[in-house]
Amino acid sequence: MIRLQSYAMAMAVGLSLFATGCASEDEATTTPGINTPCGPANCSGCCDKNGECVTQPTASSCGTKGASCTACGSDQSCKSGKCVDNACGVSNCAGCCDNGACVSGGSESACGRGGIACSACGDSQSCVSGACVTSETCDANTCANGCCYKGVCMPGTNGAACGKGGAECKECAAKEQCEAQACKAMTCDATSCASGCCYNGTCMPGTATGACGTKGAECKACANGEQCQSGACVKVACSASTCNGCCDKNGNCQPGSNQTACGTGGTACLECTSEQACVNAKCETQSQNCGPSNCSGCCDSHGTCQPGDVADLCGTGGGACNACGTGRACVSGDCTCTAASCPDGCCQGDMCMSGAQQSACGKNGAQCAVCSGADKCVDQACSTTCGPTTCVGCCENNVCKGGSDVAACGTNGQECAACTGDQQCVNGTCNSATTCGPGNCNGCCKGGVCQAGTIDTLCGSAGAVCTYCKWYQSCSSKACKFDETSLWFVDIVEVTIEDTGYKWDPGSGDTIKPDVFVEFSTGTESHTTATIDNSFTPVFNEYMFLVPASDLLTEVHYVIKDRDTLFHDTVCDVTEVIYQSEIENGSATIYTSCANGMVSIKLKFY
Repeated sequence: MIRLQSYAMAMAVGLSLFATGCASEDEATTTPGINTPCGPANCSGCCDKNGECVTQPTASSCGTKGASCTACGSDQSCKSGKCVDNACGVSNCAGCCDNGACVSGGSESACGRGGIACSACGDSQSCVSGACVTSETCDANTCANGCCYKGVCMPGTNGAACGKGGAECKECAAKEQCEAQACKAMTCDATSCASGCCYNGTCMPGTATGACGTKGAECKACANGEQCQSGACVKVACSASTCNGCCDKNGNCQPGSNQTACGTGGTACLECTSEQACVNAKCETQSQNCGPSNCSGCCDSHGTCQPGDVADLCGTGGGACNACGTGRACVSGDCTCTAASCPDGCCQGDMCMSGAQQSACGKNGAQCAVCSGADKCVDQACSTTCGPTTCVGCCENNVCKGGSDVAACGTNGQECAACTGDQQCVNGTCNSATTCGPGNCNGCCKGGVCQAGTIDTLCGSAGAVCTYCKWYQSCSSKACKFDETSLWFVDIVEVTIEDTGYKWDPGSGDTIKPDVFVEFSTGTESHTTATIDNSFTPVFNEYMFLVPASDLLTEVHYVIKDRDTLFHDTVCDVTEVIYQSEIENGSATIYTSCANGMVSIKLKFY
């Protein structure tokens, strides 16, 4: 499901002193004549042995953020200022490695995720979520309670695989979500959204510059120099009377606290140099003398040399310190996943994973395993055990059955039952309508006997056939309802920042793009992601935490930031809630109109 939030954001005081130099195999480009020692304060690339800044690092002079240049190995290249293996691996492939080449990992001939070696699925196997899974005949008889994907019976409750009755699973469209195992459109029109505007099927207030409108019309992004007033874009001249910050070249009012847009009182915005910071809306020269010439660790935001061996201040060679984020540790100046940093999940390359997925299963910080064949990831371990988390139908001799046959009737991984006499298997429950039904039962019916209908395994009313509630439901008032205490894994998938031409960092080309990281919290849990440099569309696919649904339903707070040397520019600061339908759907995409364009974040729940 996708949503948009109109948010009037006051950007925090920030600055951007550098951005990672672009990787190139051409001859390194240096910048001589720097008065202060080469370092994070004045070099976006790396500092060579002569103290000169290499602005376009190569394999022979590789580095970033003012660290000392290093020579990559013969089988490595310099990408984004880091030496990476040319061969396919966990550091450079989201899919799997097929004879040294990175492929998507979604085909039966090359199946896998996370940069591992591709697996060739057997004749009776299908590639599902990066793992070869045993496939059998999947139809209305064998998968009555779910839907079929590549011959594998799926629960059918997720937006990525939605359906029931053994039909082919459908992937719900952007303006749809999976409800009652069917893709349903999210409606937004003049009736349901009279005072706002519609964006991707969601009603928004219509008061933001990036999403302006009324009477259920499509939201409009106002042009440069316009503001949203009463649901309409109106031309407003940027001046001292209309802007407390500064006016950029497009006539837009900026907060005035950014390195590339500094000023106050409606004056023209100034772009501070790499040796200046925007302090109290003025560009002021900063003294930064930390660098490779006097620091073997890393330089913190105050220009102080740190050992560079802790997660919050990680680095080597006199470059700017990195923050590893939650779930990663600092080892020899690099951020990576260890047993100590990922005690509740498993390590896939440098990333800490939940350990609860078919393609990344494990715990205690061990290397993630891929569960293949008949194996499923059960309690963070590959297992052939049939149960509620591995079987849509019912279990017979540890084998998952469809659950709709009178000889093997059941649902949600319960033990199969054999219906007797005139009993029929209805939605995974045996019942005789002649001895138990609406006329003689106030609860629910199972096996021709009236049940109270008040427990999770036998839930229902008015003489209907008893329902076995799903793992995230509980029986309340004789009906299976969403259980707010159910625990859900939460991943951050990606962030998209609209490219409006705004320069997040000084320079040109890729260097003006933000270096994105996210601080996310809900309930008592919090998570800080890794930083992805120079990107408007950073893809994280990063596990955050395991939380009760009640926390997500109450409040989530996240701040998307652009990481810089001394301070970090705030891209968007959002407080929201996750809807029950989004949790059940398995994902949520939230759109927010921020000071410099539309920003979205995609989350995954499982």
